[in-house]
Amino acid sequence: MISFETALLDRSPTILGATAVVALLMAWRFGRAPERFLASLLLAIVASDLLLGMPDSGRAAYDRFRIGITVRDALVLVGVGAVALRANRLYPLVMAGAALVAALAHLMRWLELFQGHFSYLVLTTAPGIVIVAAFLTGLALHIRRERLSGPYPAWRETALPPAIADSHKLA
Repeated sequence: MISFETALLDRSPTILGATAVVALLMAWRFGRAPERFLASLLLAIVASDLLLGMPDSGRAAYDRFRIGITVRDALVLVGVGAVALRANRLYPLVMAGAALVAALAHLMRWLELFQGHFSYLVLTTAPGIVIVAAFLTGLALHIRRERLSGPYPAWRETALPPAIADSHKLA
């Protein structure tokens, strides 16, 4: 019987890598600018995992604080957060929330607030799964919406609520 921890460490990078490649191809074919940017970001995550040695570093990677993974997850939070604020989609907000969980887990590990490594493992690995699942679901819903309703704007015209945006125009 394979433990949950072993499944996360051994299979997650391979599954996420293959899914990211498929997502990139689907986003380039059916998506618009937000989907293409997020798919490129997913592919960059997988590439950084390969460069930083995550797929083969195993359990030892979660026994200590790793600055490379922390910086990568912080950059993912910034990238996904920027898209979430401007895209005319809701799924990037879910992705940004998951990225925030991973970034906060790194902060907690740096501050030595974790007693063991398993909490750190789950809080830094599971958000990657949520990010990919949210992206694929959002991409599928985007494709469905465009087929049913036709094209719609990829980006919001303003990041401000209408009442606030109108008050700024008066000034």
